[in-house]
Amino acid sequence: MRESTGVVSAPPPAARAVSLALSPQARLIVVTSLIGWTLANMDQSFFTWAYPYVQKDFHIGLSQVSIIYLALYISGWAATFAVGPLMELFGRKPIFQLTLLATALGSVISAVSLGFGSLLAGRVVASAGAAAENFTSQVMNIESVPGRRKGMLVALAQIGYPLGWFLSAGISLVAIERIGWRGLFFIGLLPALFVLYLRLFVREPDRSAELLRVRREARRAAAGVGMGALEEAATKIETRFAMNKQEAVHSPLRQLFFKDVRRTTLWLSLWFFVVNIANAGATTYLPTIAAQRGISQSAIQLIGVIVTAVAVVGYLTCAYLGTMIGRRNAMAIFYGIGIGMGVLVTFLGTTALSFGLLYSLWWFFAYGIYGCAITYIMESFPTRVRGTGSNFVGQWVWAGFVVYTLAASWILQTLGATAALLVFLVGVAAVAFVILLFNRNIDPNVELEEIAV
Repeated sequence: MRESTGVVSAPPPAARAVSLALSPQARLIVVTSLIGWTLANMDQSFFTWAYPYVQKDFHIGLSQVSIIYLALYISGWAATFAVGPLMELFGRKPIFQLTLLATALGSVISAVSLGFGSLLAGRVVASAGAAAENFTSQVMNIESVPGRRKGMLVALAQIGYPLGWFLSAGISLVAIERIGWRGLFFIGLLPALFVLYLRLFVREPDRSAELLRVRREARRAAAGVGMGALEEAATKIETRFAMNKQEAVHSPLRQLFFKDVRRTTLWLSLWFFVVNIANAGATTYLPTIAAQRGISQSAIQLIGVIVTAVAVVGYLTCAYLGTMIGRRNAMAIFYGIGIGMGVLVTFLGTTALSFGLLYSLWWFFAYGIYGCAITYIMESFPTRVRGTGSNFVGQWVWAGFVVYTLAASWILQTLGATAALLVFLVGVAAVAFVILLFNRNIDPNVELEEIAV
């Protein structure tokens, strides 16, 4: 049955046979998403632990390190923006392969770099791949699993972020003095190549395959006559999943600002921009913050192992709560508590023990929201622009990091660590909390087509 808008009506939930079982393809996508995202984050976080050693080898200061961070954030920003429309136009799977390949290539360039310029090039390439990996792999994930399981399964793959930091902190603590900072960047290469091999067996998800078919068949039927003919041709194509086919044939970026999607695009983008400025406040320059508080490099590496292990539990706890009360509501609870933890880290985290304890609690709550956030962003967009919309929102992570890098470097060098933590973990975080409340809460256990078409 078709409506005049071009939407194919989905059968009512009661009439639809719902299976919670995972197909072999879905399991493969979940596993390779988790491992790929873990390796991408392990590579990115290696630089955080390595940069004090890089400074010594290349005789560079914090300002040059800031340039590297700024460049890799701009690279991540550009890559995330670019891959979204490509996912709609060419499919999810090709991008799923290219993102991890770029991360692996960037790691190799970093490891063999001869100076500041080649190291900068390696980090830019690796950052582009890692940035695009997140939403690319998770869109594959959410479109392949049953609606009632999407929250926990995407969260399972999302723990690759703290898991990558956990592994990098542990490896750095044990190995950096033995194999040097260059050796760190070689460690994830073989696992990355193995995951790339496994991804050769991944198929395009059924939802996105239908989107590609609608766009292809509509273009063939309309034969280049004009947009009106293209829209009309699209409405005549039968699909298994509900889809606004008239809008699906338009440019993916343009669709984000159509009336039915515009509010979601703008509010989610604003929130993700601000929340990532805030959350970068105690991670990016962590060794510098620790040094200003008299905490040794080895102690902060050990703290990094502990807090990221704690964050894995935070991710899964927030994700589970999200399946009960909705993901927006779960994030509001977690982030509100996280701001309180930020106050304690700022004023009471002055020794290795107190900083480690409070910083762990801050990670549990403030970073725990990402157990819900990525699923929430993806389910807010219809399949026809899920890749574009998710990555459009995701790009603001990198915009936020650019703002943070420029501001925090100055604050740390002029006002000190306490001022930097207060500004970002408390002040900016409070703004992010308020913006989150302007986004809608979504029933967490329905199929994607019951949320948006």
